[in-house]
Amino acid sequence: MSMIYKYLSHPYPQYGKPWQIIASSVVFVVLVLIVFEPFHYRLDSIFQFWILIHFVLITVFGTAVPLILFPKVFKGFYAPDKWTIGKHIANNLLFVLLLSIEIIVYEQILLPGLNIEHTSISFLGEGYTRIILTDLLVAFAIAVAPIGFTFVLTRIAVLNQNLQDALVLNNVLSDRIKSEIREDEQTVTLTGSTKEQLKTNPDNILYIEAADNYMDIYYLEEGEVKHKLLRSTIKQIEEQLKNYGFFVRCHRAYIINMNHIDSIEGNAKGYKLQLLNVSKEIPVSRTYIQVLKERIM
Repeated sequence: MSMIYKYLSHPYPQYGKPWQIIASSVVFVVLVLIVFEPFHYRLDSIFQFWILIHFVLITVFGTAVPLILFPKVFKGFYAPDKWTIGKHIANNLLFVLLLSIEIIVYEQILLPGLNIEHTSISFLGEGYTRIILTDLLVAFAIAVAPIGFTFVLTRIAVLNQNLQDALVLNNVLSDRIKSEIREDEQTVTLTGSTKEQLKTNPDNILYIEAADNYMDIYYLEEGEVKHKLLRSTIKQIEEQLKNYGFFVRCHRAYIINMNHIDSIEGNAKGYKLQLLNVSKEIPVSRTYIQVLKERIM
């Protein structure tokens, strides 16, 4: 369960162009209705053509609500910097649910009222409940396909973009001049809420990681990587390092020394930093991607 939760908590890109998703969904639904003729409708008359138009309107409404309306109403939930795979899936399920309800209401209530002869079929057997379940399954089948395509294509697009960005940043890093430290700044003393402290050359600090109520500081001493725990918060440590421009926060739990960045890796989830003398990859969260790019460039 923890692995599933961790996966669902991964960042996911927000919808940049919702109308493109709506348009692609409409095109897919129209093709399904014309080619496969679900709901036992044959689009061979003017009445059936109007039914097709109705399904297009149903699709537009069902997709516009979770993609356009809800993000404007529930801005906190739909905040781009807090959007995750789990929220993306939940939003798509909402889209499927809305579309299913609309189709059921339309076919079972509105369509008979138009006096158009049609026969509802059910591969689950006879009975009104089973017909409703059939409509529900067909609606899900129609809706899931464009969602799946959108998910895969978005991941591929993000992966390609991150790979390109990582390539550019790595090229910049190779030509970047290491930040120099003034003589009066060659020692920094990091303190916590207790008497514990760490006094070292700031350039020797590799990275700092938040660990519950402590900050785990990794640094070089006589060529060896060591670490020290200080009872503090990442905000407090960030404040103590504000005079050194080569320190940058790249994640809610990490501060890194840009002088020690060896390479940047891009993948579908975002970016990871490989530091010199450090085997661990440091994640870069979406919130800090732009800041990191600006500092490197």
